[in-house]
Amino acid sequence: MKLGVLCSGNGTNFENIVRNPICSKHEVVIMIHNKKKCGAAKRAEKWGIPHCYIHHKDEDHIIQLLKVWNVDLVVLAGWMRIVSPELIAEFPNRIKNLHPSLLPKYKGLHAIERALESGDPITVSLCVM
Repeated sequence: MKLGVLCSGNGTNFENIVRNPICSKHEVVIMIHNKKKCGAAKRAEKWGIPHCYIHHKDEDHIIQLLKVWNVDLVVLAGWMRIVSPELIAEFPNRIKNLHPSLLPKYKGLHAIERALESGDPITVSLCVM
């Protein structure tokens, strides 16, 4: 399966996807980041994975790029934006959103730390869109 990963931050979730043996049967073919100085870009370079910056408001360009790379599954790995209905419609049931809490709890930065420090019994979710 070909994965397209969308990132906004440091890229730890992205690198965990790339390094995880469970994911080794899948190929990350493209990583898109919406911040010019995104730590995930450095991680993509380290692993030799093509990546590019696209402003989050230019979702048409993001969709086109994901289609050009024949992406089977879109993974939001620290993508700090709400995706549009168009992106969801283009990849129905093929978008996974990794987030450290059941949204809307712990929105924004440092969500993992805040979720873990809260003592909540559930602090990790995988949202299927």
